[in-house]
Amino acid sequence: MASMQTRRLFLASAASLIAAPALARSGAGATGDLSLAGAVAAAERVALLRVLELCGEDLERALALLDISRTSFYRKLKDHGLER
Repeated sequence: MASMQTRRLFLASAASLIAAPALARSGAGATGDLSLAGAVAAAERVALLRVLELCGEDLERALALLDISRTSFYRKLKDHGLER
């Protein structure tokens, strides 16, 4: 019997419309990496995108919601290609 492959996609957005940047693939997710590190990277990117959308220019609020330092925040933005 031929092997069947199932692919699933789950999108989450605080907005009613999901913008193109939210659909961009980065890091491990782009290669279909199923490792824990790949899943963490994908979840981290989604969290960053949601907080950026929610907080806009309010950096202090974004840092509080993510519960990370300013240095970590900027590093993660760079890692995910989300630098402003």
